[in-house]
Amino acid sequence: MSSSRGVVQLSMLTLLLAMAFDCRVEGQERAPKSPPQTPRASQQPEEEEVIRISTALVTVPVTVSDRNSRPLMSLQREQFHVFDNGREQRIAFFASVDSPFMVALLLDISDSTQTQLKLIQEAAIAFVDQLRPDDQVFVVAFDSRVRLLAQPKMNRDELRAAIRGLESGHGTSLYAVVEETIKQFPNSIAGRKAMVLLTDGIDTTSPPAMATVESSLRRAAESDVMVLPVQVNAPSELNPSDPGEAQIKLRFPGSASGPLVAASYARAREYLHGLASKTGAQFYAATDLKKLTEVFARVAGDLRTQYSLGYYPRTKPQPGEIREIKVSVDQPHVIVRSRASYVCCGAVGSPGNP
Repeated sequence: MSSSRGVVQLSMLTLLLAMAFDCRVEGQERAPKSPPQTPRASQQPEEEEVIRISTALVTVPVTVSDRNSRPLMSLQREQFHVFDNGREQRIAFFASVDSPFMVALLLDISDSTQTQLKLIQEAAIAFVDQLRPDDQVFVVAFDSRVRLLAQPKMNRDELRAAIRGLESGHGTSLYAVVEETIKQFPNSIAGRKAMVLLTDGIDTTSPPAMATVESSLRRAAESDVMVLPVQVNAPSELNPSDPGEAQIKLRFPGSASGPLVAASYARAREYLHGLASKTGAQFYAATDLKKLTEVFARVAGDLRTQYSLGYYPRTKPQPGEIREIKVSVDQPHVIVRSRASYVCCGAVGSPGNP
């Protein structure tokens, strides 16, 4: 596929996603002003990566658990405190773990997943079935092309039918699809947002002028969207000492040798780990595709433990300024997991930035 053709196809994705996101998650309200309080010293926040604010509202995904890693699901807005560069902020937006989610489900249907397409379809449908009725989900399938299968307001029967109708293709524009999908979230949706990405992690056809591994990771780090990668054909399946077996298992394009395949999948795993760590999410590996439905069940369960907080900085940040974020909760002996900072106004003019 030529680079210019790839740009045209991914530009169409931008248009389709913009249309798909022309909606809001219902049931979300701004919170009344809450008085500043001092965080308790017994709490142990787990730091994550940087986010960028593209509007005045800074949105911070947060999970809270006890010291046995059990999530706390019934916390109220008044129990949370957010600090920007050490100064407490008024929480203007709060979404509890029961609030609706906007979920993007991205499915890699390239030639490397051809033999497992039916398992992927079944797992994707099972994941959709575990979402709540008021959660909104759209599905994007991609190889070298991009197909917006289902928009958020489609009913679940139509969505299932679209997934069942998938056919595998050739090539993988992974970086471009990830970047363009994330780009649509911040400007159009407030609240709990996540992208679930099922892929082997190897990109072969993203137009370099549109997206690279670096720009894709940067876009993830600058966003407030949780990216939960699920890697199929993970490197643990490989036996580099037996190139023939590796080729049969992975059907890697170009008849690559076993060691080269293993190296490619190691880089892919590093990229997917990067997406997860930069957005405060978990990385999942599906080494046995027969258990993919179980992995998706874990993903759906983890989504249901996330709170979302939003605030307008009391002091306006300068372009490029990095601000520290700290979140605390009025509850003893808890672990708070959130991003550690955000940067205002990301770089312009590099791949993936408007």
